Amino acid sequence: MLEAIRRNIRPSTICKLRINVDEGCCRPLGEAESAFFSKESLMKKYEPFKILIGKRISTEKLPYLEDFLREAEISRGEKVLEIGINPAYLAVYLSKIVGDKGKVVLAELDEMITADAKRNIERHKAHNIVEVTEAKVEKLPFDPNSFDIVVSDRTTSLLKHKSTLIKEMARVLKAGGKLVIADCILRKPFTKSQVQQFRQNFACVFQAATVKDYVKLLENSGFKDVKIIIFMDEECVRPHSKIEDQMRGHLGFAIISAKKIGIAQRARNPPSHYSYS
Repeated sequence: MLEAIRRNIRPSTICKLRINVDEGCCRPLGEAESAFFSKESLMKKYEPFKILIGKRISTEKLPYLEDFLREAEISRGEKVLEIGINPAYLAVYLSKIVGDKGKVVLAELDEMITADAKRNIERHKAHNIVEVTEAKVEKLPFDPNSFDIVVSDRTTSLLKHKSTLIKEMARVLKAGGKLVIADCILRKPFTKSQVQQFRQNFACVFQAATVKDYVKLLENSGFKDVKIIIFMDEECVRPHSKIEDQMRGHLGFAIISAKKIGIAQRARNPPSHYSYS
C-alpha cells in the first residue's frame, strides 16, 4: 500500500535548497568524469548541512530534513549506509545518533569529493564510527544483508537507470531494514526537446522520476510499505535561473521510504496495486 503525504513549505525556507552556479548543476552520473561540474558547485549544494554537525536539534535544519530523519528512524547501535556524493556532513551527524556501538558507512559515488569527506570526518573526530568508501552503482562493495538502514540524499536523480542502485540498496539491506531517499520528483513530463537541451547540464532535474516510477521500482526490488512525503513547491529543487521558466510546474521534492521484505514474505505478498493523482 502506498501512503502519500503532502507538505507545503514557506518560500522563505525553501530558498535555502536552491543551487545557483553559473556553469550549471550536475551531469548524468556515469556519462561524465564527475557528476558535478566543479567541487565548488558540489560543496555549495551541501553547505546548509553544516548546521547539522554539533546540534542534535536545530531550528535551522533544511525543511525536508526533519521528515528525512524521522522516516529513517535511526537508533543507537545500528549500522547505517549513506549512498551519495557529498562531504560527509550528514554521515557525521548520523554518527552522533548511532553512537560508538553503531556504524555509519558513506558510499561515495563520485571520487571528486572523497578526500573532503574524509577530512570532515577526521575534523569532527568521527573516524571511529564513520567510514568512507568509493562505490559504483552497479555493485556496492558490501555483503548482502549488511545494514539496518540505507539513506540517500539527492543522488538517485543523477542516475538514468535508477533500478540498478535501488536493487543494490535492497541487496545490502537486512530483511525488515529501512530505505529512505530524498530527491526531486517529476510532476509533469518535460518535452523531448527540453530534455535534450538541458540534460547534460541539469541531470538531477531532467532525470527526475515520478512517484509512480519510484513505487514500481521499489516494489519490483523487494520493498513494501512505500511512503511518500511530497513537498509541493518546485522551488526547492530549482537549480538555475537559466531553466526556471521551463521547470515551473514540472517538479516537486519528496522523501520516499520503504521496508525490505524477506524472500518468504515476498512470495506471500506480491507488489500491491495503487492509484495516485
